[in-house]
Amino acid sequence: MKRNRHAQGHALDSRDRYAGSYGPMNGAHNTTEKVKFMALADSTLNNTEIRELANSIRTSVPPIGDTVDVTALAVANEFSVRQFRTKPGIQSFIIVDDTAPIKGLPEGEITHRLIGYSLISNSADRRGGIGHELGHFYLHKGNLPVIYDACPSPGAAKYTDAKDETANDQAELFARVLLIPAKEFSDRMKAELNMAGINEADNGTNHTYIKTTKIFQSLGQRFVMTPRNIAQRVSDDDPEIKTLRLQYPFLKGIAETYVQDVDSNRIDTNR
Repeated sequence: MKRNRHAQGHALDSRDRYAGSYGPMNGAHNTTEKVKFMALADSTLNNTEIRELANSIRTSVPPIGDTVDVTALAVANEFSVRQFRTKPGIQSFIIVDDTAPIKGLPEGEITHRLIGYSLISNSADRRGGIGHELGHFYLHKGNLPVIYDACPSPGAAKYTDAKDETANDQAELFARVLLIPAKEFSDRMKAELNMAGINEADNGTNHTYIKTTKIFQSLGQRFVMTPRNIAQRVSDDDPEIKTLRLQYPFLKGIAETYVQDVDSNRIDTNR
């Protein structure tokens, strides 16, 4: 295990950081923490190893169509998964405390592990958020007795620490690989491109961009992930996806442009 990015005392004293931040509010819960909420260990895994880990974990999770039941995976790891009224710009958060039950939850609920997601999130945001926080659990807990992280929504506030941004990217990769299996994704993408009349020789015109982004939205519904997640998956280096990009050379450029357009609010979409 590499060194902890933050002072070890921050992790050990983290109950003081989050205690009282979660309380009942109209049937939901409330957190007032800011984006800078992380206390995680550095992952010792590179991207290839992260993909291998996510793929191996997927085989132990109940399938749902082309993907998996991510809430069942969280529960299997002893997490309570709850909806919260979060600070604007916060999509999800995780708290793991091996030293004491988490404070501030409803009376009678005792848990050492909590994943929360935004009250206003849709089903794709929820799945992606739970997968993201599980990524932190598998990749960044290490030997720390306490970890906590709040994940900003796409296009919202950014982490100020480059290492925090790296950890966030690693958790995002874990979630994409876990919830958008490479083979199923590649097969579905090829089928959708063919149905849309887009072939390998296409040069990525504006007309092709519009058609392809509609495919991102269609696949988002199939995998219950955001269109932005689908577009990001195009750039991942799973062997099946690399083969897909070789067959459709224009695809990565369109996907990257789409993510930029979503993050800058140039297009109106469910991310």
